[in-house]
Amino acid sequence: MYFTIPVAPPSTPPLSVDALDSLGRLRRQASVLGGLSASFATEAKAATSAYADALCEDTLEAWSRFVGAAASLVAHAESVDEIVHLTEAERKALAFFNQIVVENGDL
Repeated sequence: MYFTIPVAPPSTPPLSVDALDSLGRLRRQASVLGGLSASFATEAKAATSAYADALCEDTLEAWSRFVGAAASLVAHAESVDEIVHLTEAERKALAFFNQIVVENGDL
């Protein structure tokens, strides 16, 4: 006897190719800053997760949560910059997230 198991709908809506590319770029930048320490890894993961949620939910609240997570990551990186002396890659990642925060400061 043969049964076909129906495919369950995904738990989150599928993202467009552009959204997936954007999430991948953000994830790479977050990974760079996340390599600084365990606390940075936690914040970087939170920012990445908030971005994925914002892409899926597309609500003002979700975007605000993402910008808040990005701002937290920026503030943390800026606070240790003089002590740790960020590498060029880390500075680029910091600039990436800072640009997000500046451009979305009205959320």
